[in-house]
Amino acid sequence: MGTYPKEKLVKNYLAGRRNKLHSHKNNNTNEDIKIQEIHRLAHSMQEVW
Repeated sequence: MGTYPKEKLVKNYLAGRRNKLHSHKNNNTNEDIKIQEIHRLAHSMQEVW
């Protein structure tokens, strides 16, 4: 139960970042890289949680 809010928070954050990226599709590769790094971080954090 203690892990659920954290996982939900990360998922909501990732979803928000993805939506932001799709709504401003300006070839923003820096944003793409950031999202990939956040995604990787979220996956590694889930294993720890």
